[in-house]
Amino acid sequence: FGAESRDRGDSWTRTGLVLEGGTSEDDFDFAGIGTRALTKWRDGWLMIYEGVDKSSTHRFGAAFRKKGTSTKWTKLNGGTPILEPGKAPFGEWTKQVIGTPYIVTMPNGALRLYHCAKDGPNGKMSIGVVESKTGDITPESWTAVF
Repeated sequence: FGAESRDRGDSWTRTGLVLEGGTSEDDFDFAGIGTRALTKWRDGWLMIYEGVDKSSTHRFGAAFRKKGTSTKWTKLNGGTPILEPGKAPFGEWTKQVIGTPYIVTMPNGALRLYHCAKDGPNGKMSIGVVESKTGDITPESWTAVF
């Protein structure tokens, strides 16, 4: 659910559902939307979220809410994932799962996305970071930061 405050946090009003998983079984977020992170971006807010498909694979999606508009968010990238486990720019160490996104807008407009990942059932959870130097969210705009 969403909530908003018009008095700097002294009181809050529930606004209802702000973003739903996909409606088709083929959607990357059909089984639901989990952990999310927000950052000020362009003329509004960018949300990076964990989408879970019907086979429990976690991928990252993006949604946008223009400043001053309703609490509804619009999915970006055509409603498809912006980043997937085991695929570029992520390394092999992310092939089992990615999750827990944390997005930061840098002073120069670039985006940094911190995340957790695991390479297999016996692997350990680790933290990584990818960056979009242009501030775009398309899959090809991200590079791994080493």
